[in-house]
This record gives sequence, C-alpha cells and structure tokens, in this order.
Amino acid sequence: MTFIDEIAPLAVKHARNIFPSVTIAQAILESGWGQSTLSAIYFNFFGMKALPSYTGRVVEMKTKEDKGNGELYEVVDRFKVYDSMEASVIDHEKMFDTPFSKVHYKTVLEAKTPEEQAKALTGTYATDTIYSEKIIKTINEHNLKQYDIDLKKGGNQMAVTAQQVINTAASYLGVGMYSSTHKSIVDTYNSVKPLPMYYALKYHDDWCDCFVSFIGIKLGISKLIGRECGVERHINIFKQMGIWIGLNTPKTGDIITFDWQGARGFADHIGFVESVSNGRVNTIEGNAGSPSQVRRSSYPLNSAYIKGYARPKYAAGGTPTKANKSVEEVAKEVLNGLWGNGSERVQKLQSAGYNPDIVQNKVNDLVNGVQRTEQTVKIGKQAKQWETGENINPIVIGKSFKVVKTKSVNKSYSKKAYLLVDGATYIGWLLEQDVDGFKRPQDAATPASTPPRIEQKQEIKQEELKEQTVDVLINEVTVNGKRYKLVED
Repeated sequence: MTFIDEIAPLAVKHARNIFPSVTIAQAILESGWGQSTLSAIYFNFFGMKALPSYTGRVVEMKTKEDKGNGELYEVVDRFKVYDSMEASVIDHEKMFDTPFSKVHYKTVLEAKTPEEQAKALTGTYATDTIYSEKIIKTINEHNLKQYDIDLKKGGNQMAVTAQQVINTAASYLGVGMYSSTHKSIVDTYNSVKPLPMYYALKYHDDWCDCFVSFIGIKLGISKLIGRECGVERHINIFKQMGIWIGLNTPKTGDIITFDWQGARGFADHIGFVESVSNGRVNTIEGNAGSPSQVRRSSYPLNSAYIKGYARPKYAAGGTPTKANKSVEEVAKEVLNGLWGNGSERVQKLQSAGYNPDIVQNKVNDLVNGVQRTEQTVKIGKQAKQWETGENINPIVIGKSFKVVKTKSVNKSYSKKAYLLVDGATYIGWLLEQDVDGFKRPQDAATPASTPPRIEQKQEIKQEELKEQTVDVLINEVTVNGKRYKLVED
C-alpha cells in the first residue's frame, strides 16, 4: 500500500474544512511521505505543535522555521503525539473548527478551490514562503484532486477507485497465515464493532473473507463492500446493498465468490478481481493455496467453481499505477534506469505502491548475487528507546515488524540496529539488545567472588628424581611432560 492509498480515505472520511487533496499534500510534505521520525514513531503527520496549555502527550524535537524572507533557522519545539494516522488526520481537521481558527484561517475556510486554499495556508499555517507552491505541485503531480469532494454537502463521497482497491490488496501478496501481518489483518477485522455475527475471528480460522473485509476497513469503504467472515452471509449483504451482479462479465475491482463443490451452491471462498483477459479472470485472494497466504490466481470465465460477483460502487477515474509486479521485477527495472534516481525514484516507487527501501534492498541483493529471506523481529519488553534516542511507544512492545534495513552501531550491548516498518509506515531503529529473546554476553573479565586456587606442579628431571627423597604427601610429579604417581618404597 502506498502512503497516498493509506491516508487518502482518512482525508476524505473526515473532511469538513480542508479539501482532501490539500490535506494529503500537506501530509506528504510535512511527514516526508510518512518517513520522518515525527510521523513514523509519533503518528504526527502534519507537524502539529502543542501549546503550553495542551495536556496530552508531547515530544520535543528540532524543527526549522522561516523568518519570512526564505531564510531558515532552527528551534526546538513541542509536538503532539498520536496513537494512529487517523487520530492525526482528525486533529488536523479539528484545528480549523475553533473560534480562533474561524478568524485566523478565514481565507482558508472561504477558499473555493484547492489552489486558493493552498495559497491561504501560506503565512497562516506554515511559515515557508513557498508553501503554497509546494502544495499545488504535489496535488498536480499525484492527481490528488480525484479525492476532492463538495465540503458544503458534508463530504459523503467514497473517493476510492477500483484500482486503488486492487493496489492495496496487491501490497499484501505473499502474506502467510500466522505471520505478524496476518495477525494484524485479523486483529484489525476484530477491532471494528459490532462484529458480524458477534464472532471474533481466531488466527487459525479461514480468513479469505476477513481479508476482503480488512481491505475495506483499511480504505474506509466498509459501507461499500460490507464486513463478514462468512462468504455466503457476505453474498446476502451484497444483495441487500444492490451490488450483486451474479455471473455477469466481471471487471477490475469486482468481488468474486466461489463454491469449491462446483455446484454454485453454498459459497466458501472469496477474493478480488484484478483483471480480465483472454477468457480468464485473474484474482487476488487471501487464505489461498498451500501454505495459506495472499496469492494471485486465475480461472476460466466459465469455471463451474465461480458462484458470482459483486460490484461495489467505487469512485470513478483517477486510476493509479498498478502495483502488480514483484519486487524483483521492479528492482531489475531500477537497475535498467526505468525509475530514475534519488528522490525522484522514491516518489515514483511510492506512488506505484512499492516500498523504496525494500526495492533498494532487492537491488543490492541482485548486484551482490545474494538470495535473501524476509526478516522480522519482535520488540522485547526490555526496549525503552529507539537507537535514535526517542522513547518507544508502549503500544509496539511485544509486536513483530518487518526489517527493511540494518546498520552497524556500537551502543551498549548492540553491534547493529534494525529499521522496522509496519506496512508502509516506518516504526523506528531498534537496537539489537532490544530484540525479544536477546541474551547479553557475559563479561569474561569480571572476577569471580572467590579467586580460584592455582596449583603448580614442579618439573623434575628423571636423573634428579632418582636421588630425591620425596615427601609422601606429594603423590604426583611431572617429568619431561609426563605425569608419574609416587608410592612409598
């Protein structure tokens, strides 16, 4: 899932005062595509500062301000700490609701277009003298106006396209049952109340429909596709919503259902239609194959196993680039120069649904001829601070995350640190000593409580031994490297 895919539904869902395109662009600029420490660890995606009267959690960090003439200077300021991206979006929107904001941001709130709003934010929201230019450029480069709604009508449009749904589903390809990401999928499904049939899914349960529902939750479109863990019950929901199309020709974004008995009776599997070509329907499904994971599959359009399709009422247009290539394929394209370099490459990869760090790791592996398996680490209970010095949020303690980078360090008991990610969000640099199960090496130089007694054996030449009178208390000697037992004559 790209950063835009993750934040866009939230910007639309909570829009009241600010155009979603402007909100998304602000988050991109303020958080560096979600990679800044403030956003990755403290979920503050808009640089929201804490006033002296603020009683919530805060973190002090260095930031740069503009004197008003383009000259920057560095200050230390207090920033708000949130528990989630959504909480950050909600507070950003709420900021424009206060009596002070109605006056201070009067031109912002009266703006009739995203461009007008971006210009009005310069000098009021941000000190950066070219803030509006950056916002407008970001909106245009990433087609963010596709998410905009009529704020005066309450913002009830579900501005998520079919292709965005497929891109999001594709970002989970390869996720296996019982993995940390699979458990996160199940946990997210169970977190939305009331639960369908009041049943909390277990990690060992079939999870194909949980995956479909999870994608809807992540994108904020549960009202378009419903939530269920039972496929037959989900079909009934589709019919009630008026989106069940039966066996009509499917298209990208449709939801496909199956009856593995081949009788088109009781449905027992479900997934998303990624594409239709050459008489076949190509899908992305959770709980597919052996071992169970998120996989691509393909079936003849007339397959007896297909029971029918649902067609949610997604937003039209705004088709992003498909994230349907493997990381290795993209890495090879990077080596061939197809994705550009530096920040240009990073933005192109993120917009296309790929994590730049994961792609770069694969590029490095291809160059060095390395075959690598995905690594995850679990944050141990002993962990207190990230390698960079910030406090670790207690909510991540005991959880496992994917490693996208490692680096050498020399801190306390750690020789390396791991950069952890959760989906598209960077969590932080974890020291080796804070990994669950880490055992600190014993210091060999530490003296024992009671010094050991050292016994010395005397070397005696054989000819000298014959003339020696040996005390009977000595029962062993070493001569020319050999030990001899002594007895009384």
